[in-house]
Amino acid sequence: MSEERMRILNMLQEGKINAEEAEILLSALAKHDLSDSAADLKSFQAEKKQKKHLRIIVNEKGKEKVNMALPLGIAKTMLNFIPGPARAKLAENEINLDELNQSLEDLAEEREILRVEDDDETVIIKVE
Repeated sequence: MSEERMRILNMLQEGKINAEEAEILLSALAKHDLSDSAADLKSFQAEKKQKKHLRIIVNEKGKEKVNMALPLGIAKTMLNFIPGPARAKLAENEINLDELNQSLEDLAEEREILRVEDDDETVIIKVE
């Protein structure tokens, strides 16, 4: 079995791709020579890892007050411009912005990355 086939099957086993995506990649392998397939696989993996939006949701007293989506690149850049006092306030609530930024880089799937609940308010940040 070729190295590319094994990589596809490993990605399927690890849950990085679903069965339909694996089938598409395996079909592409059958149609292209190995050098083209390796490039296709790398391109697919890079595209799969890219997330499009950082969604921020704020609920107050059970009502949604904010529901916004930022392009992920802008969201990562914005983290660098949070003023020192705001960073200190977040740190008081055990929110480390450097770790949050690294989490955005490391995400391989859609998921909630931060939830803060305080009295009647909830803030949710997720990648989708």
